[in-house]
Amino acid sequence: MLDTPAPISEDTLEKACTLPVTRRQLLRTMAAGSVALVGGAALAACSSGSNTSAVKVTFYSSAWPGDSMPTAAQIKSSPVTKAYADSLTKWQKQNPGVTIKHSATNIWDTKILTTAVSAGTAPTWYMGNVLGSFLDPAVRAALTRGLAADLTDLIAKNNLEAQLTSNYLPVFRNTQVGGKYYGTPAGYGIGHGIYFRRDLLQQYGLQEPQPGWTWEDFRTLAKQMTRGKMHGAQMQNYIFSEALYSNGLVSSAISMGSLGLTPSSSSTYPWRFDLNSIANRYEAVVNSWRAMVYTDKSILINKNYGDSDVAAAFIRGDIALASSDVSFLTSSPSATNTTSAQALTNRLNKPIDDVLGFVPNPGGPHGSFGATQAGGAIGSIDPKLQRNPGALATAYDFLTYMIIGQGAVDQIYEQYQDTKDLKLVYNSASPMTKNMTTFPNISGTAADAWGPKTFKAFQTIASIPLIPSYTSYFPAEQNTLPTEDAVNDALNGLSFTQNPIAPILAKLQTLQNQQYSSLNSSVAKADFLKSAQTFYKVLDAFWQKNAPDFYAQDFHPWYEQTILPAIGG
Repeated sequence: MLDTPAPISEDTLEKACTLPVTRRQLLRTMAAGSVALVGGAALAACSSGSNTSAVKVTFYSSAWPGDSMPTAAQIKSSPVTKAYADSLTKWQKQNPGVTIKHSATNIWDTKILTTAVSAGTAPTWYMGNVLGSFLDPAVRAALTRGLAADLTDLIAKNNLEAQLTSNYLPVFRNTQVGGKYYGTPAGYGIGHGIYFRRDLLQQYGLQEPQPGWTWEDFRTLAKQMTRGKMHGAQMQNYIFSEALYSNGLVSSAISMGSLGLTPSSSSTYPWRFDLNSIANRYEAVVNSWRAMVYTDKSILINKNYGDSDVAAAFIRGDIALASSDVSFLTSSPSATNTTSAQALTNRLNKPIDDVLGFVPNPGGPHGSFGATQAGGAIGSIDPKLQRNPGALATAYDFLTYMIIGQGAVDQIYEQYQDTKDLKLVYNSASPMTKNMTTFPNISGTAADAWGPKTFKAFQTIASIPLIPSYTSYFPAEQNTLPTEDAVNDALNGLSFTQNPIAPILAKLQTLQNQQYSSLNSSVAKADFLKSAQTFYKVLDAFWQKNAPDFYAQDFHPWYEQTILPAIGG
C-alpha cells in the first residue's frame, strides 16, 4: 500500500473498538485504504476534474486527502510526492480560483475534530468516521447533528453510485444516515480473515482451510500445525469476541441482531441482555477456545496482543496461522513497515501463492458467519461550506479527484512508470470503482500482481454478503450510548481464564442490564418498534437466504419465540 496518515496508533485504534467486527474492520479500513498527502489514492476515476471552476475560495487541508503544494525539495526527494504534486498541479489549472493551505488541526483526534467543526475552524476535508471515534452509532449521531456537509445531491448529480463495483456499492450505501450521504468513498477493506502457511501445509500433507469452515475446524488445524517451536496461531486480544459473533452470539453492548440481545419496549432504553436461554451456546464456544489454549496448547493468547504482535510472530515463523485484514498482505515492506506478510515471502524468496493462503474467518457449526465483513470509511466536508454551493461542489470535486478520481489514476500511472510494480497498481484487494479493475495502459492484471490463488481469495472474501446493520434501520441515537465495561470484563474472564462460565455470564447480564436501565433513548417508542420490526424481518430473511441451517436451527426459532413477542411484529 501507499503511505497513509499515522496520527492514530494501531494500539489506540484497537482500544477504541467495542463491536467485534464492523467497527474494528472500519478502523483497519481507514488505516489500510485511506490516503495521505504523499500517498495518492489507488482507487477509482469518478471525478475527472475536467470542468474548470470559476469559484474563488481558500481551502484548508490537514494532509488528507491532499495538501498544499509540496516544496521543490520534497518533490525531488520522492517519486510518490512528485506524482501527487503533478496531480495537484493539473487540478489547480482546472480550478485557478482555489487556494489550498495547510492546516495543523489533528483531524484524526475525535475531540479536536468535533470541537473544530462546531467552532467553524475545521479543515475543509476529514474522515467522517473520526467524528464518532469509528463507532458506527456515534458516527451517525454526529452526522445527524450537522458535523459534516450533506453531499447527497452532489453524489446523485455526479452519478457516483453507478460507478461503484458490485462488492463495494452495498458497503457505501451502508454509510447513509436517514437516506442521506455525508461523505464520499474514502477507504474500503474487504474484511478480516485467516492467513495460513500454504507451504507448510503442503509439506505436512494437510488440507487447506476452505470458506465455510468452522472454529472447530480451526482448532483441528491449529493443533496439527503446532510442531516443535511453532504454534498453530497467536491471537489478538479481540479475536475471541469475533468467534462469539460469528457463532451468532452477542459479544458487545450494541451488537443488535445477535442472539442474546433483545428489544424491550417497556423501558427508557430499549435493549436487554438475555443470556440464560443460550448459555449452552456460549459454553460450547468458550470450552473449544479454552481447549486450544490449555489442552492443545496450540494458540498463544495475551490481553496485550495486538495486530502488530501477531504479524511479527507470523513473519518470524513462530506461528502458522494468523488473523488479520487484507492490508497485512497488500502493505509493501519497507524500512518503516516490517509487519507486512510480503516480508516473509521476500525472505523465503518465493511467490506469495507458494507461501501464503488467505481464507475467511471461521464461522459457527450451522453456517453462521460475521467475523469477516467488509467495511468502508467516508470522506466528509466541513458543513459551513453548505452556505456556498459553488465552494461545496469544488471541495467535493477535489475530494473525489484525489481519492477516487483522475488525480488518483494519474498518480498510479506515474508511480508505475517509476517502479514497474503491479502490486502498487492493484494495492486495493477489491477496487471501489468499476474502472479500477484493469488499467488499459499497464500490462498485467491483479491476478498477475498477487498470484491467481491470492487474487481468487480476495474475490471470495469481497463477495461475502453484508449482514444487515441495525444502524441502517433505527434512527441515530443522540443520547449516551452504553459502555463496554461489563462486556469486556466478561470476555476477559471467558477467554483468558478457566473460571466457571455460568457465573461470568450471569454477572454480565446483571451489570449490563443495570446500565441499560440507567440510560434514556432519544428514539421515540413508536419509531423504535417500527424500526425493530423492519430490521428483524430483513435479518430473518437474510439468514434464511445465506445460512439456511443457522436460520432453521438457531435464528428463526429465536426470532419467533423471543423477538416477535417483544416488538409486536
